[in-house]
Amino acid sequence: MFGSILGHANTGLTGREHVVQFGKLVDKAWEDKTAAEILKAPPSALEGLSDRHAEALKELGIKTVGDLGKWKYANRAAALVALAELDK
Repeated sequence: MFGSILGHANTGLTGREHVVQFGKLVDKAWEDKTAAEILKAPPSALEGLSDRHAEALKELGIKTVGDLGKWKYANRAAALVALAELDK
């Protein structure tokens, strides 16, 4: 499911820590952060989402990128997209 997104990411290993350069997934200020740090960030850390978008999402109880990723409606939509790909 994430192949097309992560296909553009550069990966490398430093010790036991897996490092991913997130490229176009996140705002430039967040490109050097770990996935764990980004999950704790406001949704505006994602490329294309502004502080205004983050405020609107906050009204739905979504305060972090992690909250957005776990949001049941986002997961349902992602599942439908994946199922539609199987129909092609």
